[in-house]
Amino acid sequence: MVSPSYMDRICAMFDSFCKTVSRNYYRDLLRAEKRRNDHYKEEPVDYCPVYGAGAADKVRAGVGVRGHHLQRDGGGD
Repeated sequence: MVSPSYMDRICAMFDSFCKTVSRNYYRDLLRAEKRRNDHYKEEPVDYCPVYGAGAADKVRAGVGVRGHHLQRDGGGD
């Protein structure tokens, strides 16, 4: 039979584990909320996933990604 002191220690360890998990989960939620609030923007964002920032403006201006001018008929350099 298991001694009562051993059972008390097991219960205390489980209690400590549960409190740690709860605290870490709460901290993660706070971190995620802060990250969301830091990166949230009201103004519209120009998004061009293939070429990176500013590439959409270059494409609209007829300039290729590496500065080469694009032909309007769909051809390259």
